[in-house]
Amino acid sequence: MLTSSSPMDSPADAVKLLLTAVGAATDADRDRAEELAAELEWSHPALRQAGAHIARTPGMDLSRYLHLLRTVPGDTAGPGSRRRSGADRALARAWALTGARIEETDPLAIRVLRVLACYAPDDLPRAVLDGLEDAGEAALDDALEVLSSYGVADRSPDGSQVSVHHQVQAVVVDGLTEDERASGRATAAALLQAALPPEPERPSSWPAYARLLAHVHAVLPPESPAMGSVVDYLHASGTPRTAHALLHRRHAVMHDTLGPEHADTLATRVALAVWMGDAGDAAGGMDQLTVLVPVLERVLGPEHPDTLTSRFHLAFLTGEAGNRADARDQFAALLPVLERVLGPEHPDTVNVRAYLAYWRKYARRSLLTRWLPGR
Repeated sequence: MLTSSSPMDSPADAVKLLLTAVGAATDADRDRAEELAAELEWSHPALRQAGAHIARTPGMDLSRYLHLLRTVPGDTAGPGSRRRSGADRALARAWALTGARIEETDPLAIRVLRVLACYAPDDLPRAVLDGLEDAGEAALDDALEVLSSYGVADRSPDGSQVSVHHQVQAVVVDGLTEDERASGRATAAALLQAALPPEPERPSSWPAYARLLAHVHAVLPPESPAMGSVVDYLHASGTPRTAHALLHRRHAVMHDTLGPEHADTLATRVALAVWMGDAGDAAGGMDQLTVLVPVLERVLGPEHPDTLTSRFHLAFLTGEAGNRADARDQFAALLPVLERVLGPEHPDTVNVRAYLAYWRKYARRSLLTRWLPGR
């Protein structure tokens, strides 16, 4: 796979690449190849496309391609695009010819490329694309083969991974309208969300999350439900610092877009407080939840599942912070509510009953044996 954005190592390498692609070897061909390589700023991705375009287009040769290339404007970027370097401008000119040729050959390939351009340049599992609308598996494979044959995309030998050079991605995205960019990103995010396993805490799901993580950061909005699953995976799989940083970003976006008292924003604040306690700052987590629980009771209601869960975490962290009697009293107040709302045998009710017994013991009240049958 190509990962370097640097030009070819030497003019001779660039000329060799072109001559090998087009199957030419005369002195005149060598002169034209050197002229074309210079026109393309010795850019490896651009030279790959040029060689593939010449080889795959009937009647095309180095001289004719060079003539066509010089008819392409120097800046083909769409409105609001980034400023390009010389090599990027050269690649954009090559892409203008390649893209037009591919669209004539296989319009689906252009759709696929616009989605691929939104992901990270790292290998993307081919299966992620299976949900693309109005695109069967065979048609998708044909489209990927077209992209690969024109030097635009790379596939692993077994076809299970696909990648696009980051410079090619940038040039493709730059040439789109704002609506086309938004549509491509929305499609990429939806396909990726569908590919994420449903139980991020399970170790059997972790390899799939690890393979998709770079693409998650590229396309998933921080406030999306799927990003919440990614946070859970990171925390469960042993990278709490990364998970915590992502959760802070998620909360900041939710706060600004959904509002400070939206249910999802509040749930994220609760998670931050709980993770603070998990990281060793039980008192800090307790203080956060002490403020949050009344807000949850007012906004969601005193018997909403999120409110009850937050009350449990508050009681737990209160005990962990050393306030044993307060923890006992909070669990004692929570237990009858859970018995009424969830039932006396519900796992959450039984769990709270056990914690109440635990903190009663450490609050010097010998009632543990009464609660053991329930535990």
